[in-house]
Amino acid sequence: MTPHPLPCRCATLLPAVLLATLAPLQTASADTRASFRVSASVTRGCLVNHAVPGNGSNLGDLGRLDFGRHPPASTAGISTRLSPNSAVTLSCTPGVTLRMTVNGGLHLAGGLRHLRAGEAQLAYRLYLDAGLSQEIPVNASVRVDYDDAENIRLPINAALRLPGNQASGRYQDRLGVTLSW
Repeated sequence: MTPHPLPCRCATLLPAVLLATLAPLQTASADTRASFRVSASVTRGCLVNHAVPGNGSNLGDLGRLDFGRHPPASTAGISTRLSPNSAVTLSCTPGVTLRMTVNGGLHLAGGLRHLRAGEAQLAYRLYLDAGLSQEIPVNASVRVDYDDAENIRLPINAALRLPGNQASGRYQDRLGVTLSW
C-alpha cells in the first residue's frame, strides 16, 4: 500500500489553522506611555483696552484737561488734572517701566504749549505731580510711576496763570501722548 500524502500535509496545516483560529481570542495587554511638553510664556508689557496695541497705533481720546471758566480780568493761577476717558484702560505687567512722551500740542511757541482762541493765546505747563514740581518737558520721555498695575492713570497735571487782560473765548489745544515700555 502506498502511503497517502494528505495526512502529512494535514498534520502540518492543522496546527496553523488552530493557531490562526485561537489568536483573535487571546487579549493582548501592553502598557504604553508617552509624554508631551506644556508651556506658556508671559511677557512683560502693557495692555490698552485689554489688548496688546500695535506699534504706533492710535489709542483715541485719553481724556481732558479742563481749566474751567474765568473772567477776562482774572490773574489767578489755575491748575487741573487729566480727567481720563473711561473708555480707555491701561494696565502693565507688574514691574514694567512705563514711559510717556507728550508733544507740544497744536500751538507750541517759544518752547511752551499754548491754548488758543482765534489769535489769542494762553501759555500752560504740564506736570507729573499735583504739587506742580515735576514738569513734563515738550517731547521728553518721562517715567510713569503707578501703584495699581491693573488700572494705570496717566499723571498729567496742568497749570497756567491768567494775565488779567485776556480776550474772551474758548481756548483750546490738542496734545499727542506716546506711551512706551
